[in-house]
Amino acid sequence: MLRTLQSSFIGGEISPSLQAHTDTAAYHTWLRTAKNMWVHPQGGISNRPGTQYMGSAKSTGEGAQLFPFVVSSTEMYVIEAGEKYFRLYTDNGPVQDGNGNVLELQTPYPAQALETLRTAAYHRTLYLAHADYPLMQLVCTAPGQFSLGQVPLKGGPFQPQNTDETKQMRLYPQTTTVTSEGVAAHVSFQPVNYTDCMVWAYFNGEWFYASEDFGLNAAALVQAFNTAYGSQGFTAQNLGGIIQITSPAATGGNWNGKTIVLEYHRGFSSTPVHTLTQTLSGGENAGTQTVAQEGRYILESNGNYFVPQHVDTLFCVIHTVDAQYQSGSLGYEAVSAAISSGSDWTLRTSGTWTGTVSVEVSKDLGQTWQTVKTLSRASGDSNFYLSGNLNDAENLFKVRVRSGQSTGEIGYELSADSFVQRAIVKAISYVSATQLVVSCERAFGSSAWSAQWAEGSFGPASGYPACVFCFQDRLGLAATRQEPQTLWFSKTGNWTDFGRARDTLLDTDALSIRLSGGQLNAVQAVCVANRLLIFTTGGEWSLSCNGSFTLDHIQLEAQGSRGASAVAPVMAGGRILFVQTGGKVVRDFYYDDTASAYASDDLTLRARHLFEETSITQMAFVQGGDSLVWCACQDGKFLSLTYLPEQGIYAWTQHQTQGLVRSICVLPQPGQEEVWLLVQRGTQYFVERMFPRVLSTQADKSVFLDAAVVHTFQTAQTAVAGLTHLNGQTVCAVADGNVVPNLTVSNGQITLPFAAQEVQVGLGYIAQLCTLPVIQQGRPHRIVEVKLWLVNSRGGQVGLCAGASTPLVQRTQEAYNTPVSLQTGQVTVPLAGRTDVTSGVMLEQHDPLPLTVLRLDVKAA
Repeated sequence: MLRTLQSSFIGGEISPSLQAHTDTAAYHTWLRTAKNMWVHPQGGISNRPGTQYMGSAKSTGEGAQLFPFVVSSTEMYVIEAGEKYFRLYTDNGPVQDGNGNVLELQTPYPAQALETLRTAAYHRTLYLAHADYPLMQLVCTAPGQFSLGQVPLKGGPFQPQNTDETKQMRLYPQTTTVTSEGVAAHVSFQPVNYTDCMVWAYFNGEWFYASEDFGLNAAALVQAFNTAYGSQGFTAQNLGGIIQITSPAATGGNWNGKTIVLEYHRGFSSTPVHTLTQTLSGGENAGTQTVAQEGRYILESNGNYFVPQHVDTLFCVIHTVDAQYQSGSLGYEAVSAAISSGSDWTLRTSGTWTGTVSVEVSKDLGQTWQTVKTLSRASGDSNFYLSGNLNDAENLFKVRVRSGQSTGEIGYELSADSFVQRAIVKAISYVSATQLVVSCERAFGSSAWSAQWAEGSFGPASGYPACVFCFQDRLGLAATRQEPQTLWFSKTGNWTDFGRARDTLLDTDALSIRLSGGQLNAVQAVCVANRLLIFTTGGEWSLSCNGSFTLDHIQLEAQGSRGASAVAPVMAGGRILFVQTGGKVVRDFYYDDTASAYASDDLTLRARHLFEETSITQMAFVQGGDSLVWCACQDGKFLSLTYLPEQGIYAWTQHQTQGLVRSICVLPQPGQEEVWLLVQRGTQYFVERMFPRVLSTQADKSVFLDAAVVHTFQTAQTAVAGLTHLNGQTVCAVADGNVVPNLTVSNGQITLPFAAQEVQVGLGYIAQLCTLPVIQQGRPHRIVEVKLWLVNSRGGQVGLCAGASTPLVQRTQEAYNTPVSLQTGQVTVPLAGRTDVTSGVMLEQHDPLPLTVLRLDVKAA
């Protein structure tokens, strides 16, 4: 007799390409398959717990995502983000408004944008960044109460300043009505591809396309649109799967609100199973007039620079204001004319006078005035010489002198040094390629033409930041379409201000930093540790500072060249886990003290088969317990990685449910981190929360059913309600510790064959592991016995990977009217295996009961 021992499972499921490496020391820790189980760091393996039904998502076809929002250690929410809406959940289910309805916030984000939506939380605010939409903030104003709006950024940031002296701009007040040349309405969207559906398309209520086969053919859809509507001035483009539709500019306003609708049909049936509706917006008819009004100005270019997408964009126009000088005399309660100042100013008085004289300053170009200094002179006193400084980045000041109740004529000389004024304006409406109507955020110093100007970094034309983070008491942003390698940092302590001082760069001023590499690699993510770790499409960077966070102290270094995908990285201990470009490789990124450099290991090397036909769309990390990294995949399965790098443990297992997992996130609840999932079951999306896996000797203390509902009744009963979400489904129940399979939900309830008080009801699933061949020498053998070391287990069956199985833990000494107890210890099972060289042992759990295996001992003849 030969014996082989699998004393640990810390190798997890491995690729078939490694299964012949019998001489490897780790061979006896590897598994052929591991489904709906996860590996413990101590070496054992358990079936995963089930999920609790928390609510039905609003989305039914467009898709949705989950995001955590941690307000404090005791207040946290899960956001269900769908087609232009947010809903929020707590442990008690969906958050409700004051009328008892599910609280819903309207957002600008269509469903296809949600996978690349990035978040960063600070205090009671969640910042939301996306490359195609303005920076937003979700503020928790009180427990269960929220407001959503744009972040009111000011002061910038701006793209690099214009260096072409022939390209100039100027600002002047709008004094007449201006007429628009017209702005096209448009819409961009990435339609879902349902491979089991045909697509019918309609524009403005008119059918124009039906697919010839199942699945979405974006190129054919675009071609059909252009054929049908190109003669009317419409254009459609296929931009890498993103469809962009643009109306004619002259009649753009007429097309606002018009829709393109995609219907997904299973065959030629008349009823669609999914519908996607997209709306055109942003159009303006030629001839639209903007009437002159107070506070409106014209920004004019000497060439065709402006496009309609510049609306809502900042511009900075720079002028040098000449030195100012004014002299004169003031009598009783008189006031002088004003001069402009943005730097040093002086006042000199003369003459024989008594009384008071004041210096007044205006920050709003003379609308209101504030006294900054009052001087009093008695008979025989000397005249005054006074100086001051108005070096403020935000304002162009007006300065004047006012006399009080005085006698005699007060002679004065008021002067100001030359200064640089950086006017900041925001485009309100498009007039033409040479003119925009703008509002003024910071006053302009002159109406003369200037070659010193810059366009704002954020706007519809240049894009918006794709990443957001918090660092050194600053709000950090990164990567627009126009500046994909740039990072921006707000002023210290003022997270909405991206301005700077007038003549010098203060330590607290806003900063912008550009990565400079051998090629253009867009920033995909920024992670905050003891330094910033920056992940781009082509490599990894670190940003640190030696002292205060200023340009003089910043160290920016390239650390690798692997490249990252758009999946948000996660922090696991002192390491960052990121998905490499392509979505099929997970790497950890850490500082190697031995090499004095950053290193990056491939964590998917031994389990490459799990990613061959899919890619990762989302990751989340559970720090406590078994140190699990959870991954949602494009094909709807989800994976777990037991990750303890200090112990060399990287164990992958795969998980399945009766549906498709579309999103996953983790909430750090006190004492127990919670895994939340968005699961597509049929045409419905469910928000579900994974139950904790409780170490207990009682079977009903943990739940091993999906989309489950748990009831505790005061008195035993047979009718169990609250199952509307599972109508028509075959479910399983655990009633007072007894398994009751094959129940059908009707009208939201089931009927048990006996009355019970503690009842769990949900969808069943099978947990399975299969070992590698148990004999390494490659000679024929026959497995005759398996000995298992179990902990708090019940049910299960063991056999060969392709053969009959034998039950494990069944009723022993318990009375027949009581549940079977959980067992801990050794279980020996004889097997009648066939003689071959490839047999392995398979362990399965079909019942919704706990199963934990510490080791396997196999005897073969």
